[in-house]
Amino acid sequence: MSDWFIGEIRLFSYGLIPRGWTPCDGRLLQVQQNTALFSLIGNYFGGDGRTTFALPDLRGRVAVHPQVADPTRIAFQKMGMTAGGETHQLTISEVPAHTHAAQANTEAGTGYAVAGNVWAAGAAGQNLYGALPASPPQMNGGAVSPQGGGQGHENMQPFLALSYCIATTGLYPQRP
Repeated sequence: MSDWFIGEIRLFSYGLIPRGWTPCDGRLLQVQQNTALFSLIGNYFGGDGRTTFALPDLRGRVAVHPQVADPTRIAFQKMGMTAGGETHQLTISEVPAHTHAAQANTEAGTGYAVAGNVWAAGAAGQNLYGALPASPPQMNGGAVSPQGGGQGHENMQPFLALSYCIATTGLYPQRP
């Protein structure tokens, strides 16, 4: 006789899947062939809920407890909900306040056009700054050194790969 409950999820440290267990890989199962498990998890994790239902898919995921008792929290409110990502591209609001180095030429300027140029040293007595005009000219993109490449960064906590499996046979848990 088994000492585990149907629907129980365990971690295994070996590649063999024990009899009575199935990997938590999101696969679809037939309701008619797995009525006990379906009666416990329903279609929280997918399937049509009539003829098929899905097992939890914990590949590349961390399990968290749903916050069903705290309606003020948005994340993790419902059983079977997924969130997060392996990579993330920062938005402007997520970038900390910072500065960039300005590009300049330490020699005397050779022209008056802003386009295609950067700041340059002026001759003694020359004004280097003026009031901001109503339609300011655009400086060359090189006037402020570009930063970043617009790519997402890795967003994964340290991990250890183990096999999540769900019991498809065993004791049926008593409902309180």
